[in-house]
Amino acid sequence: MTLIDSGDEPVVVTFPLMTDWYQASVDVPIDRSPPADLLGATRALVIAALADRGDTTTGLARRLEISAASASEHASVLRAANLVTSVRDGNRVVHHLTTLGRPLAGSGTRIDRSGALHRH
Repeated sequence: MTLIDSGDEPVVVTFPLMTDWYQASVDVPIDRSPPADLLGATRALVIAALADRGDTTTGLARRLEISAASASEHASVLRAANLVTSVRDGNRVVHHLTTLGRPLAGSGTRIDRSGALHRH
């Protein structure tokens, strides 16, 4: 862990990020994932849904069985945290994980090509 205090700027704490959260933590129950604990279950699912491919707001809503407004809000919060990028394509917005968001995708939940959720 690194603490950066540059005086007038906000204090920044950094730590190494592992791609396998289960290796990083001992005694984590199998039905919980640290990203879900940190970000919330639905935002963790949005990240998992974007792990293999980008998707539109409507596509995320359908795959995760949430409203389009909710999918848009979750994508907006993840975009503000630099975990997701969003690109307008005509009347659609396509979301992709960023380099910062990608390690969070490998942490307990997968969504297959049919859109089904799987926990491992």
